[in-house]
Amino acid sequence: MVRTLAASPSVSCGANVVLLSVSPRSAVLVLKHRAATAEINVGCNISIGRTRRTVRQQTAPAMSQRDMQHQDTGDGSASAADGYSPAGEVPPPASRMLDLPPALLDDIACRVMQLGARSQLPLTCRAFSQARLLHVPALRIQLGRQCCDQLLTPRVLAVLQARKSKLALTLWQPETEDSDSYNCGMRNQFAPTLQLPQTEYTQDYTELLAHALAKLDNCAAVEVCRLVSSGLYDPDKRKHLHCPPGLAQQLLGSFPSLTALTLDGLSVSSVALASLLSHPPLALQLQQLDIAHIISQNGDMPFCDEPGAVVPLFQGLQLKQLSMAAILFEQPGPSLLPSFQPLAQHLTQLHLESRDITYSDEDLSFLREFMQPLVLLQVLTISNHYGLEGLTELLQALPQLHTLQLPDAAVSGQQQLNTLLAATQITSLQLGGVRGLDASRADAPCSWQRLELTWERERLELQWIDWEAITHLPLHSLSQPLVLGRADIRVEDILDPKVAAAPHCLAQAIKVPVKIKDVRLTMMSPEQQERLGVITPALLQQQRVDLAQLVAMLQPLQCCGKVEVNDLHEVTAADVLALAPLCRDCTHFQLYGGSIKPSLEFWRQLVQLMPAVQEVTFLLTKECYCAAMHESLQLMAEQPWARQLHVIISYTFNAPEPPACWPAGSWLKAGVFNSSLWIK
Repeated sequence: MVRTLAASPSVSCGANVVLLSVSPRSAVLVLKHRAATAEINVGCNISIGRTRRTVRQQTAPAMSQRDMQHQDTGDGSASAADGYSPAGEVPPPASRMLDLPPALLDDIACRVMQLGARSQLPLTCRAFSQARLLHVPALRIQLGRQCCDQLLTPRVLAVLQARKSKLALTLWQPETEDSDSYNCGMRNQFAPTLQLPQTEYTQDYTELLAHALAKLDNCAAVEVCRLVSSGLYDPDKRKHLHCPPGLAQQLLGSFPSLTALTLDGLSVSSVALASLLSHPPLALQLQQLDIAHIISQNGDMPFCDEPGAVVPLFQGLQLKQLSMAAILFEQPGPSLLPSFQPLAQHLTQLHLESRDITYSDEDLSFLREFMQPLVLLQVLTISNHYGLEGLTELLQALPQLHTLQLPDAAVSGQQQLNTLLAATQITSLQLGGVRGLDASRADAPCSWQRLELTWERERLELQWIDWEAITHLPLHSLSQPLVLGRADIRVEDILDPKVAAAPHCLAQAIKVPVKIKDVRLTMMSPEQQERLGVITPALLQQQRVDLAQLVAMLQPLQCCGKVEVNDLHEVTAADVLALAPLCRDCTHFQLYGGSIKPSLEFWRQLVQLMPAVQEVTFLLTKECYCAAMHESLQLMAEQPWARQLHVIISYTFNAPEPPACWPAGSWLKAGVFNSSLWIK
């Protein structure tokens, strides 16, 4: 059963409401509050299927007669309503914002979008819709004959052709109606979109691309182009790019300033890809190429249409940055990587992404023969690779390398740390984590100026962050903040003196700040969870004592991007106050499990004490969609201190129905803009 909480037909304050799902048993309500006001007429069309369910909404701004006249200039020519006046005539004083000169209007629109109203601005009128196309840094256009014919109107094309600032453009073929959950989630990662409900489907991406390029003529602002399709991991839904002889010329005809090209989610033969890249004008112009997420005709072999037959891809190219998939295991037979020799005098950044499903940990020394020509390489990233064996031999072939990124590899033991310290040319280092450091090397000579530990413990099989191992690292040379990807702190850690003291010791050991991207505070041990029954006052009191101690432990580190609190019961405004020292710089705040006692004061404290927070999530938190929560949201929207927040509320399908007050309320400022159900 799917529950949709919709807006009333006409409302006067702004919000986005989206119903999603994070698992087959849960749904998520997304509410987006902002301080601006608008009148929006909302229409809803709900489609629910067995394997995929989507909710689509369309909105149309309620305009005055004056604005409608402004919008009805159908030929795209300038008029007095646009702020233009015939030569020799003095324009009358502007009484409305839309009467301002176009240059000033564009500047206002650009500044408004920078303040966070990017998705709502084009709904107000055509002038702002055009201004958005002139200033938005990235844009996605849905492919399809019908879509392109309706979306790429002469007015839109004229704006794109007149644009001067750099644009990153994605030409995207969406997933089918029965696509799997992976692809359903992919669309949430994209930029603002020109799209329509999908009415056509083809696995030939080439035909759809050619139709779009025929319309997108001479868009000189496009320097970055992404050719994207869904269905990569389902063989029956892969979209094929055939790269006919004229495709490269079409790309340059549409985007004469093109310097960066990405192919994502497409099935491309190596011969076809080589044909595309060998086009002389494109080869000379292209500086960045990303082919890390394509599939060749041979499936898992990225550059072998037939086993053992590697196609030369880079002849004539002058790439500075390259991202590509690779089979990172030593082969006794023919190589599985194309030759980098043609890029020897140009390539400075290389990203290799392992296609080994189990994550490769093979000796890296076999890469030396491939890397040997890249004497100018400065940045090397190898992802989905566990081990550090053979790193010394590889680095010896790269004399100019200063940045090494191994986000999935952990330093295990003193010998591997010594190997990294011996590579004195490395000034910027990214690793998965560190473990097994028995002796401190804190005072050892070190060339690192920047260090990041991603700490992906699911991949690295690291149970919790090893604070002691971090303090054994030589951090004295860092000139940029130490970045920790994730820190899981449990209530049990309070009783461990080493763990409790480690953040303080770390803060004292280095001269730069410590930034943690994701902090997770777990307020109940597994044993407490197993015997949890009635929530008693004693438990609540103990949790507050524990919370204060955990915050005090991490407070010396100060900078956190996301803070997640697990299993904290009866959360109130007082808990927001207690967490504030940890959340001053965080952009995401999440409660997982536990329960909440919602109130206006809760939101006031959160808005004022966590000024950087943009997204608030209640994930399976009891009482998060009760009448009291509805009332608190409604009251918050009416306050002068209210600001834009993205509020996500999840609840299980077998939970009680939401109160009747949810579907309509003045806190729904702009109604339903875009809505979908995501089965993960």
